[in-house]
Amino acid sequence: MRRKITENHIFGRVIAVLMLCALLAVIVPFSVFAGQFTSTVNLLDVRKNASGDGFTWANKTKTLTLTDFTVNTGDRYGLRIPHGATVVLVGTNTINASYAALEVQGDVYFRGEGTLILNGGEIGFINSTNMDDKKVIFESGNYVITAGENGIVSEYATWSQTGGKIEVTAAKNAAYGRDLRLMGGSFKANAPVHATNKLTVNHTSLDINAASAALVADKTLSVNNVKLSSGGTKLTEYKGENSILTSPMAKKQTTSRLFELIGNKNVPVFVDYVIFAVAIGAVVAIIVVPKVLKKKKLREAIAKYEAEEKARAEEKKRGAK
Repeated sequence: MRRKITENHIFGRVIAVLMLCALLAVIVPFSVFAGQFTSTVNLLDVRKNASGDGFTWANKTKTLTLTDFTVNTGDRYGLRIPHGATVVLVGTNTINASYAALEVQGDVYFRGEGTLILNGGEIGFINSTNMDDKKVIFESGNYVITAGENGIVSEYATWSQTGGKIEVTAAKNAAYGRDLRLMGGSFKANAPVHATNKLTVNHTSLDINAASAALVADKTLSVNNVKLSSGGTKLTEYKGENSILTSPMAKKQTTSRLFELIGNKNVPVFVDYVIFAVAIGAVVAIIVVPKVLKKKKLREAIAKYEAEEKARAEEKKRGAK
């Protein structure tokens, strides 16, 4: 009887452990081994705050913070991020996957002072949306992307770099998409940047050494506010060179710096001059004008005193006669 009770007790514990494992598999839809994820970390359907080894997701602000985050998987994707997310990079983060290391959907913004290393069997970074009104912006941070075919893919959404440092090693294209905008920071690659619609290069540092034309735009290529060179030779315009270096020219301020401080970037720069002129006028009115008036009154008082003294002296002289 006692043996039967013991066997039932052990059997019950085994069932409880199995149920707990099943529950954890539902709650945590990815595997973790020795501080790194070994399957896809999928945040596309997350609806509440979440965290794991190296990441936190704040659902209210849709902010994903990666801190020394690592995925090393044979799955198709390493990390999947939903529309509307802001990714903040801290430390060194590494993602390896068989197809695409990092997939995003819709509008996503990347910033922070950390590093993101992406290694994809075919693609390093991909925006898989099919809507052309979406955008991805790399605002700051360091990115090292290695891919079997294309480093960055954004077939519909606009992809932009406005800051930070990006280095791409890819067999086909460093970046491939509809509208690509290199508008700040530095971009280094061993393969072309290919836009199927428009490619914009503006105030940015490029270092591209490709087997074919470094910059490709099927419709519109815009290169502005940069100094161009290829193979040590200065260029006045880009004409399909395989190797290209650019350095940003000094930016001309076109909007009000004062209003930028309060978040308004649409006020023209001449408003600053108007405000400055008004401020100078106010200083003159408050400080200079009273001093001038005071000196004038003092001069008038001295002149009056001297006139009175002269009159008294003349009157005294007449009285003496």
